[in-house]
Amino acid sequence: MEFVHCPFKLCNVCCINTEMPLLEEDIERITKHGFKREYFVKEKDGFLVLKNQKGKCVFLKKRKCIIYQDRPLGCRLYPLIYDIDFKNATIDYECPQKEFFYKYTKNKELIKLLEKTVNQLLVEKEKRNKITQ
Repeated sequence: MEFVHCPFKLCNVCCINTEMPLLEEDIERITKHGFKREYFVKEKDGFLVLKNQKGKCVFLKKRKCIIYQDRPLGCRLYPLIYDIDFKNATIDYECPQKEFFYKYTKNKELIKLLEKTVNQLLVEKEKRNKITQ
C-alpha cells in the first residue's frame, strides 16, 4: 500500500510540537532499531504519543526524520486524520500544504486503514486503562 507522501521534503511542520498517537506495533517496530521506549513514548490522556524534545519530535534531526522508513502509522497517514465527532477522514487544517493532500480523502484504502488505526488506538487505550485500574 502506498501511504501519504509529502513532496515538500523540508517542511516538517507536522513534527513540531507533535502529539502523534502510537500503536503498540509502532513502538515495537521502532524499538527494534535500538531506541528505548522511554526515549520516544509518553502517555497523554490515556494514549501513547511521540515525545518532543525542545518542541519537536525526538526523531527529527537536522530537519529529517531519522526513522522515516519505520515511522509510526499516524505519520505515514498524516495529514489525513480522522474526525471522531463527524466520523470521517479529513485533512488537518494546520498542515501548511493541505491543498495538496485533499485527494487522499477520496482514497478508500487509506480511509479504511485510518479508521482501523483509530479503532486500534481506542482498543489499546481501553486495555491500558483496565490494567491500571
